[in-house]
Parts: sequence; C-alpha cells; structure tokens
Amino acid sequence: MSAYLRHPHLQKPYFYEFHHLASQIDEVFDKSICYDQYFLGPESLSPNFLAYFRLLASGAKGRAVFQECRSAGRVAWLQRNFGGTHLFLWRNPHDQWWSYRVDGYFDRANLLILNAASAPAIFVELRSKLGIAEFHDTDLERELQHFDAYCLNPEQSYRLFFALWLHAVLEARPLCSAEISIDELSASREYRTQKSVELASLGLEGLDFADCRSPVAEFTPQERQRFFSSEQAVGELFRDHGYTAESVDSALRLAHQPIRVLGQEREPPRLRELLLRRQAELAIYSGELRKLKAELERERLEVSASRNELAVQEGRLQKFQLSASWRLTAPLRALRQLVVTR
Repeated sequence: MSAYLRHPHLQKPYFYEFHHLASQIDEVFDKSICYDQYFLGPESLSPNFLAYFRLLASGAKGRAVFQECRSAGRVAWLQRNFGGTHLFLWRNPHDQWWSYRVDGYFDRANLLILNAASAPAIFVELRSKLGIAEFHDTDLERELQHFDAYCLNPEQSYRLFFALWLHAVLEARPLCSAEISIDELSASREYRTQKSVELASLGLEGLDFADCRSPVAEFTPQERQRFFSSEQAVGELFRDHGYTAESVDSALRLAHQPIRVLGQEREPPRLRELLLRRQAELAIYSGELRKLKAELERERLEVSASRNELAVQEGRLQKFQLSASWRLTAPLRALRQLVVTR
C-alpha cells in the first residue's frame, strides 16, 4: 500500500504513537471531529475537540507535533486554544489533485468536508452547484457509504478540491509562522537549507529534508486550460462571497507558480486523458444508478403503503365479520344463497 500511494515505508503502523492513549481516546473522541468540525472559527465552541487535542498533547512522549491533514479550516481555533508554532505545507494543486486519482477515498473525504455541519456559505453554495445534498448520521461509516454513491466527474472533482485548496491558502496560510512548498523542497537543495534555517529560528531543529521527493508532471496546454477554467470559476465564487480580488488573484498566481522538474516519472498525458474519460463515464453511470435507487425506493414505499392499506381493509372486514349484526343476518344470507343456486 505504501508503494501504491508513493508513501515511504513505515517501521510502525499509523497512530502507533497514540497506542498508549487508546482507552482514554475512546472516552473523548467524537466522530464530528473528523469532518463535521472541519471549519472552526477562533470563537467556536468545541469541547470534544478541545478534550481530544489536550489529551494527545499531554500524552506526547516529548514535544507534541501534530501532522493534521484536516487542520486548514481550523487553524485560528487551534491557535487560540493551544498556541504553538504552525507550519503551512502546500503543493501545486494540479499535481496534488492528480495524486488523489490513485483512490476514490480522497473524493469521498472532500465530499464529507463539503458536508460539514459548520461549512461556510461559500461551500454551502458550492454544494448546491454540485448537486450534493446534505447527509448526516451518527455513524461515520454510513456517511462514507452515502457519499461513496457519488462519483464526481473530473471537472466537479477538481472544482471541489481547488475550492478547499484556495480556502486553505486564503484562510490558513496567513496565520502560520512559516510555509513550506513541497515542490520546492523536492527540487532545490538551497530551498531545503533555507527552510532548515528558518525552522531552526522557530525552535524546530534537526529536521532532514534530503529524502523529500514529490513527483511533478508536465501538463499539456489542454490540461492546463481545463485547470484554469475551473480555477477561474472557483475564484469568482470566492469573490462573490467577500474575498478581495487582490487576495484571490494572488492565490491563483500561486497555483500556477513555475515548478522546477527533476525528471520524476509520471503518467504520460494520453494515460491521464484516458483516466479522465473513464472517470467522466463513471460519474454518468453513478448518477443514473442513484436515480434508479431513488426510483426503486419510491416504488418500495408505494408497495409498503399498499400493503399497509390492504392490512387496514382486511382488519375492517374481519372486525365486521365478527360483529353481532353480521352473525344475526347469517341465516338470511344462507337463504339468499340457496334461492340463487336454485
């Protein structure tokens, strides 16, 4: 799996550092921490998240370091409640989105973030534009299964991803003590040295970036145009919701910042095109399947309602047949039947 995801081999499993806190985590962890509370302002109240992070921080065997993939929407809240040094790690959105194509999990995760109970108005509108209905359940697995039925086409997938990327750049990046470009860290020894010095000045010493390798693709003009069109639409959405044109344009320029390529192998453009075509087809089939399931559910409800009505009518008939009047008129019905048969 590590090779499949291009992750380094780990000597110990994920979350091993939490193992000694497992029983305590079970007492304070709440499923809303994962996605429902992705967007938290500095004044937001989240006692369960507060208790969870305090437990992890106090249980750390040394200096607590959080590598939190879903912190971009709640940096201000984390700063207010825990202080600390915050680093903004980012990668060019085109390669980052393509790295998501390795597994359907990433689109589902973005849909769950879009479904967050505290989602800002901009994401509520985006949810409507994508035709995604809110769905909440006490069981995260059921939410995952629900959104697993949604297969976004490539344009929808990138728009959602880029909206989250842009939101992170506009909201989280200005609040952080330092930022690190994963692309530059992979390509430049000078950049690694510069960042090592910068982090040391923040009290973060002894970090070695020598093995940082982040693949970079060379996209065709057609691919870049598709990215650009989606990014412009998302940027306009952010402007409509009060973000300044200057801040949005600056973030859009960051998305297209030149990247030094070290020759890492990536999928040729033709394979990327074929994959996008298949994903678009799957999105169509997924939409048709959802419609068929909805129609089947309507028919099931209609059948259930008919059965209930039949049971009611049968109950009324049975009650009538047990009534005194029915029994008293039984001889007359028998006589009538005798006359008719003759």
